[in-house]
Amino acid sequence: MISHLDRFGDWTPLARAARYRSHGLASLCSVNLRQLERFFAQRFGESPRVWLDHQRMLKAAELLLRGDYVKTVAFDLHFKDAPHFCRRFKRHYGLSPLAFVARRRRNVAFRQSMSHSDNPIRSR
Repeated sequence: MISHLDRFGDWTPLARAARYRSHGLASLCSVNLRQLERFFAQRFGESPRVWLDHQRMLKAAELLLRGDYVKTVAFDLHFKDAPHFCRRFKRHYGLSPLAFVARRRRNVAFRQSMSHSDNPIRSR
């Protein structure tokens, strides 16, 4: 079944414009919520709500790793407040926003240290 929703190639900017809300996304696409739900089930295999939450968390991780403050990220991504954002982030990633950033930075530093030419494993 072809839908006029197929014309939307990149859904990510629409998610941001809809403030990561299903009703907002449906409105931007000129369909009702039920039509959007059917389309998403067929196209993405999940509900618009689940997809939007995932997109929101991806953007949150990107902003945090860029160095934005937790409160700024919470505000930019339209969370009710910073504690609400932190709870949702931890539920999604299993770590608080600050622990997530610290772990990512440690992993990057470790990989960089392992890639130096003085690494005995790599210099063989």
